[in-house]
Amino acid sequence: MSVTSPQRQLLSNSAIVTSLVIASRYIVVGLDDGQALVFSPEGASLHVLKASHTIRRLLAVGEDRLAIGCVGGVIESWNLSEGTQDWWRNVHDNTVTALANHGTDKIVSASRDFTIKVSSIKDGSTARTLEGHSDTIIAIATQKNIVVSASYDQTCKSWDIDAGSCLQTFMGHEAKVRSIALEGTTLVSGSLDGKIRVWNVNDGSCKAVIDGHTSIVNFIAIGSGLIVTAGADGKIGAWLLDTAEEKWTIPKAHPHAVNSIKIQNETVVSGGSDDVVRLWKLNDGSGTNELGTKSRAVWDVGFTTEGNVIEAFWEDGKAILAFLGRP
Repeated sequence: MSVTSPQRQLLSNSAIVTSLVIASRYIVVGLDDGQALVFSPEGASLHVLKASHTIRRLLAVGEDRLAIGCVGGVIESWNLSEGTQDWWRNVHDNTVTALANHGTDKIVSASRDFTIKVSSIKDGSTARTLEGHSDTIIAIATQKNIVVSASYDQTCKSWDIDAGSCLQTFMGHEAKVRSIALEGTTLVSGSLDGKIRVWNVNDGSCKAVIDGHTSIVNFIAIGSGLIVTAGADGKIGAWLLDTAEEKWTIPKAHPHAVNSIKIQNETVVSGGSDDVVRLWKLNDGSGTNELGTKSRAVWDVGFTTEGNVIEAFWEDGKAILAFLGRP
């Protein structure tokens, strides 16, 4: 699909987008009014799922299932092909802040209740509870049998999912940790004071500290041997994964906060407050294109498996999903 004028779907006249999932067969947008809207990769409306609570996070599980993490600690499982709910459970005691897959049969979730839960995708029953943080866990990343968590207690932790044990505690941040990315033996974390730390996952040692941003490090992505970060200061930067040496930076990639970045192949897509969707070359940071129209806020962006760009944004009080075509 390559389009000159974006195909748009009105999501809501009042609700805001809290989560966007782009899977091989479905695109799902979660709203803070408890609705999850399901579309085909081509933009056809398929289902409207009505969750029991306000939606905070979405997770694609396999080809046809969706996990929804909600305010209050509820997690729900839905069949996307049928548009029906499989189950829902009070997994946590507070809002679910992050979701990740573990194999094909388990979901890993984090919460404002300071815990991580490992639950069965079959019925939502809890197999493990990982405890050790002293504040909200805001992000998690999984790799084989390890989950890494980032917390407002200024630490990250790595855990053995099956054993339920803490392997390492990564200490050194002087502000709340906001974002993480995990690649092989390297963990990258970003905090509210703009600092980026690069860690050895195996022994917990800090390999580098990068003064990457002047404000919150909103997102971290890893691709082609590069660490790419985006901040509330409007900056996007890239550093070498193995040495943390600066590769390129764009001080004002967007006029205000960068709200989302994704990497596919050798292209970075970004969306920010009061701006358009922008595309950048991963190898040198040069701008290649602008997509869509200027809006009040681009909440989230991403690529379909076919390479088409999608954005969820706010315009004139309306939440809109736009299919922008291929770069």
